[in-house]
Amino acid sequence: MSEILDLPADQQDLIRALPYRVGMYVSYADMDGGEESATQEHQACEAMITAYVEDFCKSEFVQGLMEETLKHQDRWSTWAKNLESVPDECARAVEVLKGKVGKREITLLGDNLLEIGFSVAQAYRESGNIKSIKLLARLKNMLFGGSDADGKYANYVNVSAKEWEALSALALSLGQPLNPQGKVA
Repeated sequence: MSEILDLPADQQDLIRALPYRVGMYVSYADMDGGEESATQEHQACEAMITAYVEDFCKSEFVQGLMEETLKHQDRWSTWAKNLESVPDECARAVEVLKGKVGKREITLLGDNLLEIGFSVAQAYRESGNIKSIKLLARLKNMLFGGSDADGKYANYVNVSAKEWEALSALALSLGQPLNPQGKVA
């Protein structure tokens, strides 16, 4: 985490808050499930951040950032406000980090933020529209690679169209635009 500690305090806070803010941005993109969905999605967000704290194999930088996010859990209620700016904040964070960490670390951070968002989206099923399962499964494949050839779309039924839009906006802002072949470019 030393990479961000020499940044101005506002930039440190921006980067430190992103894992939680990304999860809440996706959660609040679709409020159809009310309090029940909010509770499940907040739990999914916290679980993912905690899991990344324990996952030192991917990236020491990302692990350190997740530790910082978890350490500042007392600020999460404040971080859950003004979520419409999260995609812009992601883009700003990428720009700030370009001079501090390598491209691989920035890519891994983007991957982890998108995984948090996707996990939050999967935590609650706001919509009963089963016809959208294949489209929503392609989102997962576009964001994280893979194939939908096996026809196992059930894991993605919980992702609503509004959450898909939020995830797409995040992918673009993180410099990981989705291409027509269903892969992160």
